[in-house]
Amino acid sequence: MDTARGLAWKEHPAAVFPSPADHTAPRDLTAGLTSLQPECGAGELPGELPGELVKRRLRLALTACADALFFCKLLLYTREPERAGWIRGTAPRSPPSRADTGLRVGIVGAGRLGRQLARCLIETSGLRAEEIRISTRRPETLGDFRERGVICSYDNVALASWAHVLFLCCLPCQLPGVCAEIEDHVGQACVVYSLVSAVPLSRLRRLLGPVSLVRPEYRSAGATRGRTRDCTTAALRDPDLLKSTNPRDSRASRFPETSLYAALNTCRERGLCHRRSLRVLNALLQGAETWGEAPRGSRLRTEDLVSAECAASLSEGSLFPWFDLSAVQSKETPLSRHVAQSPRLQETLALLYFAVLGIHTMDVEESDNPRYPDDGTWRSLITRVTRTMERGGV
Repeated sequence: MDTARGLAWKEHPAAVFPSPADHTAPRDLTAGLTSLQPECGAGELPGELPGELVKRRLRLALTACADALFFCKLLLYTREPERAGWIRGTAPRSPPSRADTGLRVGIVGAGRLGRQLARCLIETSGLRAEEIRISTRRPETLGDFRERGVICSYDNVALASWAHVLFLCCLPCQLPGVCAEIEDHVGQACVVYSLVSAVPLSRLRRLLGPVSLVRPEYRSAGATRGRTRDCTTAALRDPDLLKSTNPRDSRASRFPETSLYAALNTCRERGLCHRRSLRVLNALLQGAETWGEAPRGSRLRTEDLVSAECAASLSEGSLFPWFDLSAVQSKETPLSRHVAQSPRLQETLALLYFAVLGIHTMDVEESDNPRYPDDGTWRSLITRVTRTMERGGV
């Protein structure tokens, strides 16, 4: 008996030598093996990990949570701009409850990363607790989230049918089963955002079929700058740590471009014509330039987002086409070409990333204390985008 089977035998003998009756139905061979459960290690960091390995892992976790937070805030912004109070890192006091607006976020898996992501969304995204749901095999372990109003259950199908953004935070060995459950229940408006390690985008497409997929890829992470800590709200407001999440430094995939195309899909879902959708994106870019005190001028045109033939075919009230987010990440697009040729736009996208996370870029370079913009700056941006969404004006 090899070492792995020997350890499994000590912990749960039936997992290695099932009885003959067990062959009548498939079994979960990890049942009872606590070291193989997704919740294992959700507490403190293991002390035996070398310091540099801990730092690298924390940087990846922080970057993944920061990206997910940026993505959700951006989609919330395009769906319900009047709730733009999250831009400053604070949720509105008494937001209206409307079924047709807001952003519904589901998380499959509640291991270390799933829990970290849920905490970040609850505390810093501006989402209401009822707009976040978690599906895990052991929902009884999530009492702290239930106390805060988050619905926790074990129903992946219901979660996929409900969510606008569905985060996959399960183990790689569990992914085929999860995808088989949800593939027929994911709506067109739902974005499946995978944080499962070692499973590339091509494999996800084969498992889930033609759904909107986002799977960020990260280059080998260096040591985390600043203080080493867990991925909490405090970490996401630490300028030194956020410096390491700069999308221009650590992304192998086209994450900023993918996020903008996802925002355009949200605008299409809301019925905004291509001109109004374009104004929404340009308002965001202008706000980021104001935020970073950078020269203005990064305005997108229709030709920067779609091919010349498609742009020529769009009439005054036409909608943008529905963008395949998998193709956006794996193939060259008009926007990726435009970004590659425009250093100013590259800088503006980085400013937009930090602005949405609520950290001033000057603080990332110079200070330990984040500086937020004055109320007038954000009131102006909120008013401009709200008018764009409602009446089509800038």
